[in-house]
Amino acid sequence: MLRSNLDYLATCLYEAGVHHWAVSPGSRNAPIIAGLVRHGGFHIHSFPDERSAAFAVLGMAQATQYTCGVLCTSGTAVLNLYPGICEAYYQRIPVIALTADRPEELIDQWDGQTIHQKNVFEKHVLLSLETPQDLDAIDCSQAIQDLVFQAVNTAMLPVKGPVHLNIPLRDPIYAEITTPFEHKTVPPFQLQSPTAIPYSAQDIFTEISNQKILCLAGQLPPNPALKEVLTPLSETIPLISDITSNLCDIGIQQWEMAFQKHTELQDLQADVLITFGLSLLSKSLKLFIKKFPPKKHYHIAESGFVGDPFGTNPKLVQANPVDFFRNFSAEKIPIDYTNKWLEFVAHKTEFPKLLKTPSEKNEFSFVQDLLLKSDKNTVLHLGNSMTVRYASWAGNTAAEIYCNRGTSGIDGTVSTAVGFALAQPHKKVCCVLGDISFFYDANALWTNHIPQNLGIVVLNNFGGHIFNFISGPSEAPELLPYIVTPHHRSAQHLASDYKIPYFLFDFNNNNIADTALKTHTPFIIEITHES
Repeated sequence: MLRSNLDYLATCLYEAGVHHWAVSPGSRNAPIIAGLVRHGGFHIHSFPDERSAAFAVLGMAQATQYTCGVLCTSGTAVLNLYPGICEAYYQRIPVIALTADRPEELIDQWDGQTIHQKNVFEKHVLLSLETPQDLDAIDCSQAIQDLVFQAVNTAMLPVKGPVHLNIPLRDPIYAEITTPFEHKTVPPFQLQSPTAIPYSAQDIFTEISNQKILCLAGQLPPNPALKEVLTPLSETIPLISDITSNLCDIGIQQWEMAFQKHTELQDLQADVLITFGLSLLSKSLKLFIKKFPPKKHYHIAESGFVGDPFGTNPKLVQANPVDFFRNFSAEKIPIDYTNKWLEFVAHKTEFPKLLKTPSEKNEFSFVQDLLLKSDKNTVLHLGNSMTVRYASWAGNTAAEIYCNRGTSGIDGTVSTAVGFALAQPHKKVCCVLGDISFFYDANALWTNHIPQNLGIVVLNNFGGHIFNFISGPSEAPELLPYIVTPHHRSAQHLASDYKIPYFLFDFNNNNIADTALKTHTPFIIEITHES
């Protein structure tokens, strides 16, 4: 009966459209893997490191804009999914985590790889589910179908995010492992329509008439319809876009560079702040708004919790940002406020002090050059720490931009890029990150297929270079060896192990960005200060 139930699980997952999978090897999950493999319709990629697998599936879901799955065995393997689950939760990425488990009677009985897995991700998933305990004994088709369809609908609507489905399995789990796949008919899956939301934006337009309005875009996936609506509007109202908003080529340009030194900006204080999207990178922008808060703050989103990074107590306006701005009237907006922003950026833009020394200036110049030369068919996955900040200072690009800014950790950048490239083989995917982030996530390359469209650029400054930018660490030099992580490693050895073409460049080579964008095989480019 176990084999039949797990085959039906695979069939339901396929019917629900969960076709892309990152799977980590194991014993307890082997019968579940057997169902996915023998079904024949899934795109399955093996990642021995569960931490990498969780970030890879996040990249797959980013690429497909649909729910993708990660599968692992029981015990501590499950806990290694947690960083990726958290990132999916705060980025609102639809992911299903399937975890094999021991039956409930073995929990706390000193049985190997047995922990409390039910609800283990409770605070960072939209829903926790568990299949019946007796999959080995009775037909659980209806329960499995209900769980899978509920999981996918929850992951997708109304707010996207991760869902956990725990699957307890009793021994003998291999008893029917060689049984041919059983194809059962599954009722058609239908993604539920979101609950109709009364359009609540109209009543605020009168309130904000004749007010100084500042629009601020946080992290967002590419949205051509939103860009189309905002482009003409941004000529009238100042629009500030985070580098991860995929809107940075419209609105106020080079604002982040201008903010680096100039903080006395009361003339730029807004009466009304309108935000949409998720997290924001710029610390200087946050400090500016905290120092000169608006009278009113509206956040535009269809649903979900709203963060308050500025301490401005934002009011949620339940509307799709495209619909909101399509109905927005800029007729009574003071044009001189927009002009003040344009004048500020035109006269105040300068390099941050950090970028004026030769080595750091070269790192920034490379990222700037790469962004400028990337076209709309290029996908850039940026590492946290300095790389995404370089990109923010550089500003304009036509490329799609992704960065794990949900929790803003250094883990998982390469894995996310690998997953994205696997799910979108026709796009050029370039991962740009620092040396510590790269080495920390090197297991991303330990998979059964390195995508041909993936390139990795490692900015190797032989330590955590962001700590030269953050005030504080340099004041305690005895701590630097434990904070900055100095090293003398090269990416060349990892490239050799995984048989990936490797190139070493120095900063005097003006064709680094061209090489990264025009190379059509997997590659690792390393740029070092000691080249």
